[in-house]
Amino acid sequence: MCAQMQNTQLQSIIDQATNLRVEESDRIDACHKLGHISHAAAVEALVKSLEDPVFAVRWAAAEALVQHGSHGIEAVLQALVQRPSQFLYTGAHHVLKQTLGHVPVEIVQPVIEALEGVGAAAITPKAAHVALTQLESYHRRLE
Repeated sequence: MCAQMQNTQLQSIIDQATNLRVEESDRIDACHKLGHISHAAAVEALVKSLEDPVFAVRWAAAEALVQHGSHGIEAVLQALVQRPSQFLYTGAHHVLKQTLGHVPVEIVQPVIEALEGVGAAAITPKAAHVALTQLESYHRRLE
């Protein structure tokens, strides 16, 4: 029953963070809460919030993703491969720059450079795909 209650609470916070009909300040608050919840669904909701139309919500989501370290990095890289978006690119850049110490720099640095370069929309998905492959290899070596 307790785990079920926790899942219900988590889903409520996720809904609050990602529902654009919820007040901006409440979405920001929810992002901050998700930054402290070690769960894949929390990370995914934060990645989704990187595309919120309100800058302050996107910033809160990016800051919260930084707290998730390598899990945040992996989720951001997956999003970069799947759906190009200027808002996503800006938030991803912040997350990757702030989490450089969580994985080897050589894995994420090419993605950061792609995000900073001319034609980011054309080169970032490929750079993110390569980084994801390298990150998977890195994690396998650690096991």
